[in-house]
Amino acid sequence: MPALQLTGLQENVLLKPYTTFKIGGPARFLCRADSADAMVQALQAAARAELPQLVLGEGSNVLIADAGPNRWLMYGAMGFESLTSGMGTGAFSVLLLRMTMKQFSATQYALFSSLFALPRILAGPVTGVMVDAAGWSQFFWFTIAVGIPGLLMLQRFAPLGTREPEIETLAEIRPLRLTRAGLFGRALLGGALAFAFAAVCMALLDAVKHRRLVPAEGFDLLTPLQALFRPEDVSGWVSLFGVSLFSIVLALATAATAVARSKKS
Repeated sequence: MPALQLTGLQENVLLKPYTTFKIGGPARFLCRADSADAMVQALQAAARAELPQLVLGEGSNVLIADAGPNRWLMYGAMGFESLTSGMGTGAFSVLLLRMTMKQFSATQYALFSSLFALPRILAGPVTGVMVDAAGWSQFFWFTIAVGIPGLLMLQRFAPLGTREPEIETLAEIRPLRLTRAGLFGRALLGGALAFAFAAVCMALLDAVKHRRLVPAEGFDLLTPLQALFRPEDVSGWVSLFGVSLFSIVLALATAATAVARSKKS
């Protein structure tokens, strides 16, 4: 271990309290510089000891793993992510090409690629709220869990070891006969279910966030659910408006799906 002679030097210090996202493992050495001269001395001492340096600042522009700052671990994670992303993109591109018709391949490929990008765009704002409520570690574990159904579906349509999976066969959909009252009822039911689902999700995120910040009070889902329907500030009204807008969009989507499947009388 290098011998460092610095005022205020600490060893094996958790960096969690010094970052905005409140995550970060132990640093081998931590020196808090109160002036520019103290920072210069710390950097020079680290250079003489051949130690890597990281100027943390306010901690708002970095994400440090719970295992601590490890360059080789970071390089390995980046390389593995790039490898798997490239493999997934290649397989996805082949899937889109196989789904298109030869005479309309360019148009259909552009349409399919745009449609498949919608979930990523729509999930962006939601993930920020989830990270704020549960934290980065729990969010990453959640993303791993929600990827399992996709793998099961992949095994269903393209079994492991199959070189030429059959994806041309379409399932037979029986058309429906709907009246205006039936169509309105389906839209109303879809909107009600969407409203209940969105309300529970909002309350669940608030409850998880409160439990993470105040563990002594435990998990309480009823209080944020009641607060959602009794907004007292702008943030509360925005949340209620978002839940209502989500239910309206799902109600319209339910009605559109029912119309697409119905027979003309």
